[in-house]
Amino acid sequence: MSDELLTAEEFADRKFDLPNAGRWVELVKGRIVTLHPPNDAHGRTLLNLSKTLASALEINRQGYFCFELAVSVARNPDTVRSPAACFFVDGPQFGEMDEIVSFRIPAIVIELASTPDRQKSMQQRVDEYQALGTELVWIIDVGQRSVNCIHSNGERFSLSESETLTARPTWTCERLDRPLLEGFNCPISTFFEEPDWWTGKSSPSV
Repeated sequence: MSDELLTAEEFADRKFDLPNAGRWVELVKGRIVTLHPPNDAHGRTLLNLSKTLASALEINRQGYFCFELAVSVARNPDTVRSPAACFFVDGPQFGEMDEIVSFRIPAIVIELASTPDRQKSMQQRVDEYQALGTELVWIIDVGQRSVNCIHSNGERFSLSESETLTARPTWTCERLDRPLLEGFNCPISTFFEEPDWWTGKSSPSV
């Protein structure tokens, strides 16, 4: 194995040449790490998440989400993570959508703890996001069907499938004049539902 340590920029240049166009790879302390491909439950949760967040932003227009965007979280040596979703509140609207690796600080990071390697590295990931300056991290545990919320102010709590995730006044963000996702309200079970077309009970409209 090469002893060469890559920068985030070099990783971005090589990413699409990696297996599966680099979709399941990250850069950890300068070295490329391949993650386990996620299962169907991961994909279903990500789909539900994208629909839920899109609906929330129709009401609360304060930023935008990017899904499966690689984010530079540390330098010298460089680390690049690929969370399920990132929420940006500054810079040009949708400015990070076409980036291979983002160097902007997301206000919210959402991780899916769906495979053993993702679960094992989750605390390290949270520490990296908070050191970067991210205010809020959600960890959606696909197996336990629960959500853990961690804010940079020290607030931390867990919600089960039977509970509801509601934005809190304490979810502050220095880059906004109001709390993050103000007015957001979503039953945790929504993240794990199986759409009828997914299970074959009905066909999507054409």
